[in-house]
Amino acid sequence: MDPKRNKQAVTVYDIALKAGVSPATVSRVLHGGARVVVAKRAAVMEAVRQLRYRPNVMAQDLASGRSQTVGLVLPDTVSSFWGQLVGGVEAALRTRGYHLLMASAKGSDGEQRALDLLLSHQVDGLVLASGALSDAELAEIVRGVPFVTVCRGAIGDDSRRIRVENREGGRAAATHLIELGHTRIAHLSGPLAHGDALERRAGYREALEAAGLSFDARLVVESEFNMASGLTAMEQLLATRLAFTAVFAGSDQIALGAILALDRHGLDVPGDVSVVGFDDETFASYCRPPLTTVRQPTFELGQAAVRSLLTQADGGKPAPTPCFAAPLCVRASTARPGPVRLIGTRPRA
Repeated sequence: MDPKRNKQAVTVYDIALKAGVSPATVSRVLHGGARVVVAKRAAVMEAVRQLRYRPNVMAQDLASGRSQTVGLVLPDTVSSFWGQLVGGVEAALRTRGYHLLMASAKGSDGEQRALDLLLSHQVDGLVLASGALSDAELAEIVRGVPFVTVCRGAIGDDSRRIRVENREGGRAAATHLIELGHTRIAHLSGPLAHGDALERRAGYREALEAAGLSFDARLVVESEFNMASGLTAMEQLLATRLAFTAVFAGSDQIALGAILALDRHGLDVPGDVSVVGFDDETFASYCRPPLTTVRQPTFELGQAAVRSLLTQADGGKPAPTPCFAAPLCVRASTARPGPVRLIGTRPRA
């Protein structure tokens, strides 16, 4: 057999020649059309097996006017947070016979490039996770294409937003620390241009106010949703020499970076400082100490995003999406406060 021939896509004409039938017969067998006699059907299927034929799904779908493809934009492909979300999206798409195309983006320019790439592939809809584009910019780019957002904050339309009770989760995290006896609670927030970070900070403030504790802006340090930024934010907080016995971090990755910074300064978690995260990533149960955190149901968020999106794509009327609870998961990184010894700490040599 000519090795060059194997590199070319097998067509219905190749199958017809191999099976000794007409191309029309092959098409009827492959697409479940009119009845075909048993012997001819068997010959076609044997030719398909021998030639290792794989249908061009994209071409078939486009011929029907739909790509049967959904685009997913992620802010990055490094963070483990997004893995469960992708799993939920894929699981829901699989049950509907849809395919997934993914593109990563960082910053508004990267997000626009990712959207342009997915839209150029004629996707039937878009799931947008996080993101830096404004509502107006987003609407201008994707106009006419159904979309939903996840972990992005408000876009002015709850029928397109998969929501989590971020404010309630932030309040639960701070309330847990207050009930343990902490009165000096710092907050390492996510980027305050991000709606979810703002909601979590608002919940933290509400818990302080409900307990009669004053809000101290000096104990709030803005961060990115990653470990390196969490470490840097904690170093900044320690450099102020302000007293605190607990920290509510805006994400588990911020919390993990903060714990490393505390360890470098000879501070024990939770003996000296209690730490609460947000997200309940897989590693939260296995880090040292296991992290008390607020759980985001990321797999379920991905499934809900697909259900909402395909309702729009099928011409259904968008309806308000469900709002997912964010329960507190108490583990070993929080305890009653010990003696305050943060002022004047120095990194280990």
